[in-house]
Amino acid sequence: MLTIHGNTKLAITQELAVGRKCYYNTADESVIVEDDLAVEATKKAMKEHPEQYILFTPPADTTELELVKSFAPKVKNAEEKRHLIFALKRDNPMAYFKNFINKFSDERNAWFVFKKKHFVEMVDKRIEEINGGK
Repeated sequence: MLTIHGNTKLAITQELAVGRKCYYNTADESVIVEDDLAVEATKKAMKEHPEQYILFTPPADTTELELVKSFAPKVKNAEEKRHLIFALKRDNPMAYFKNFINKFSDERNAWFVFKKKHFVEMVDKRIEEINGGK
């Protein structure tokens, strides 16, 4: 049964949050990030023992927009919340959201906590999938 804890799960979560795939090496419990896939030793090891490597892939770009839309109602200030929800229905909503989140530090911190929780849940769901729902 696969279990991934602490800093290792956090490392996977962080890679997914920035849109990069990564692998978990079950033999030594390490995380191999996309950049390391160019290293010959890594390629060789993965080719020789593919069963030891579990792929974690980031969600599609559309998932981030859905995540932002589910975050918007949680904005504390009612006026900012209404403005953000309206803006997310317009063209280029992610650009607007990034501008918004960089202007309001309280909401910026809340966004990162919200986003991290989502990605941790995503990693947990993948582990559950691998374990056959156990």
